[in-house]
Amino acid sequence: VVLWEVRLPSPIDDTPVPAALDADDAPDIVPVCEDGTLDAVSGRNGEVLWEVAGENRGPGRLASADLDFDGVLDVVACFENGGIMAVSGRGAVLWTKPAVGATGVQGDRDFVFGAEADGTVVAWRRTDGERAWTQELLRHRNLGTPLVAGRSVVVGDGNGLLHFLSREDGSHVARVSTDGSAVASVPVLAGNTLVVVTRNGGVFGFRPE
Repeated sequence: VVLWEVRLPSPIDDTPVPAALDADDAPDIVPVCEDGTLDAVSGRNGEVLWEVAGENRGPGRLASADLDFDGVLDVVACFENGGIMAVSGRGAVLWTKPAVGATGVQGDRDFVFGAEADGTVVAWRRTDGERAWTQELLRHRNLGTPLVAGRSVVVGDGNGLLHFLSREDGSHVARVSTDGSAVASVPVLAGNTLVVVTRNGGVFGFRPE
């Protein structure tokens, strides 16, 4: 049964992020279109709640977090053509900052973390988007999307290595290996276990310190 249908200005590039943006109990979604447009869509009836124009930023990757601590999830988008943007759950642009592409973003209570196209890992302050730190030791390693795990930021690379960086200053903490093939997806936490899947089909579990 089709509950609703909505037409967006251009094709969707990535999996939409869920976000509770209005007062009803239905989860809403925010997709990013190939031209960089963000549309917030009501999960109840498909109504477009707000739209932020793409301005030819190109396709992007999304994450959600309450950036301004108002109880409503906001959206952070990083774009392949460059730039990172934070949009409030009500559709207002909170901040935009330059970035050299990105593979995806994750965040915690203080920072938004991302790996730029050249492998530079960056922490942006969630409140204003200013850079808290950058780490260039992992450049040109084909990094994936980082994951926050306790006191560390964990990111996989194209050679099957997992790198652990300090979330506070980006310093290199540790490195562990898998099977030599690329880390295929964002690492996930299952309880206290860090689970990683590789391109060759390996599944690995680690216990972060």
